[in-house]
Amino acid sequence: MKLNDLKAATKDVYERVNELHERPTAIAALNSMVNHSEFFLAFMKNFTGEDLPFTQVEFDVLDKMVNDTRVSTVYVGTVML
Repeated sequence: MKLNDLKAATKDVYERVNELHERPTAIAALNSMVNHSEFFLAFMKNFTGEDLPFTQVEFDVLDKMVNDTRVSTVYVGTVML
């Protein structure tokens, strides 16, 4: 009975410690995806011709998402939450 009470009382602490250990891996994965998206965007912008696979609006949306995510990632990566 006492052990169960103690486990219940410290459950949140253990979850936060687990998050702390997993955060670097999650941030690295997010940075990798942002880097791939930036490369893809740059590659697609270099296409020329009339039959472009994406519109300018789609380029702008992806560019904004990449920039917003990059700013968020830099902030999260430097500040301990």
